Amino acid sequence: MSCTTNSTRKEKGSMKNNLAFMMKSRKIGISVLAREINVSRGTIYRILDGGNPSAEVMAKLSRYFDRPIGDLFCA
Repeated sequence: MSCTTNSTRKEKGSMKNNLAFMMKSRKIGISVLAREINVSRGTIYRILDGGNPSAEVMAKLSRYFDRPIGDLFCA
């Protein structure tokens, strides 16, 4: 999957929407996800608020959700 958007702002929104969707589909909250991938709740809140996660956090999310990193960024 590749991103077709030209806007950094739009990509941030896509990340936020996909992470929230994945969390909802697994019926997990911020605290559970943070604990499972060994990051702070603040890190998850920042991502959901449109912040850019580090490569390390992206890799952890990718492994946890068993999805390619690109799926976390693109709709």
